[in-house]
Amino acid sequence: MDFFYDEQIRRLILQTIRMFGGFVVQTGLGSDGTKQIRQVPVRWGEPSRMVSQIIRLNSENKMLSTPFMSVHITSINTSTERRQSPTLVRTDLVDERKFDHEEGKYTGELGDRFTVKRIMAVPYNFTFQLDMWTSNQDQKMQLMEQIMMLFNPSIDLQTSDNPLDWTAITFVEMQDAITWSSKTVPFGTDEQIDVASMQFLIPYWINPPAEVTRRKAIETIIVNMRAVAELPADDSDYSWAQGDLLAQIIITPGNHVISVEGSEITLLGEGGVELDEDGNVFSWEALLLQFSDFVEDSSEIIVKRKFG
Repeated sequence: MDFFYDEQIRRLILQTIRMFGGFVVQTGLGSDGTKQIRQVPVRWGEPSRMVSQIIRLNSENKMLSTPFMSVHITSINTSTERRQSPTLVRTDLVDERKFDHEEGKYTGELGDRFTVKRIMAVPYNFTFQLDMWTSNQDQKMQLMEQIMMLFNPSIDLQTSDNPLDWTAITFVEMQDAITWSSKTVPFGTDEQIDVASMQFLIPYWINPPAEVTRRKAIETIIVNMRAVAELPADDSDYSWAQGDLLAQIIITPGNHVISVEGSEITLLGEGGVELDEDGNVFSWEALLLQFSDFVEDSSEIIVKRKFG
């Protein structure tokens, strides 16, 4: 299997951290009597050793500031009850609108067309732990009350905005295991920072890569019935009799004809007329755009000379 990495677990971790990023605590009253509100930062609970040393200024004497929250993964388990047909391949046909690069917007015309083959995703259950580091009981109760009110018992989580992602919607459910304090009772004179913990279950899908191919409409069909050099010289070698009716059909778009003078090719109408019904000269660009895109200095017209 070729190498494939789409950062799916990393995106789930980032979205989980952002989910707890808007909580605040009240630290007291200011000199004017207004409430002092402080936002509680959220960080990843498993930073690298180098990052941890930089945060602590490469010193063991630097104290951690509180309050803050940390998130980390405690377990990943396969979800057998959500597993469906592992060999399922679903095919979707996608049509895009044409994009006008000069105007910078989409038009009403048909643009690129794709065929997308999606393979059945693999279900897993991720268990995250949220640790709340607080310096006093009041900060802890403020955070826990806000979070416990939000999860009753779960909230929806959208992991992708791709309309073809059939695993974009999941949920985050609070588990029963809630640890009020990391300290032992009675606390005594222990100066260790108090940590309260909550666990959350997130059903997630790991998606294999999809196969995306571009669809093209058939604009020209060329059939080589038989080359001239391969034609038999004797009529007796043909597979038909002389009485059979043979016909050759040549289709000309719009029944146009051309006039060639040196290196100049002029487009004419049916019967060789030079102007259309409105009195305008026939346009090559209008004719070619009916079958393909006209690219200046790239599109070519090949004229074959008819012998006999």
